[in-house]
Amino acid sequence: MSSNTSRPASQLGITTENPTSSPLSENKPDDDMEKAKQWTYYIETLNRTIDCIYEICLKEHTVSGCKEALLYLSSSVRDFESLIKAIELEVAWEEEGNKRHAVAWEIRKGITPTGKPKVEGPKKKDADSLITMLRLLLTYTLSRMCDKNNES
Repeated sequence: MSSNTSRPASQLGITTENPTSSPLSENKPDDDMEKAKQWTYYIETLNRTIDCIYEICLKEHTVSGCKEALLYLSSSVRDFESLIKAIELEVAWEEEGNKRHAVAWEIRKGITPTGKPKVEGPKKKDADSLITMLRLLLTYTLSRMCDKNNES
């Protein structure tokens, strides 16, 4: 699976040219460039991780692994679709100037002061499972590379 779907940050609405283009943004161009680099890094990491999981499922003929990956991916799709709707609603609300009324919406995950996602409760178990899976993948990949080098 070569789903190299990562696009440059500029195609995803992450700009590095004009920091005042958004009324909500008061960042310097360097901050915007750093955000664009971080965005690209995370998207490329996501693509590599998906490719690795795909390869594991393919080589190990793991239907249950495919189903588990689909479960996580479809859940993420729903989360991002909800996030898009919430962002569009918030932007529309701010554009209308409806500042007098109180509004609240549900947020999927909290962010710690360091900017890292906060993992709580049973979701931490899921994160630990993914980390374990990635460690196994790394071990498996390294052993296969060593085997190929020894054969050469």
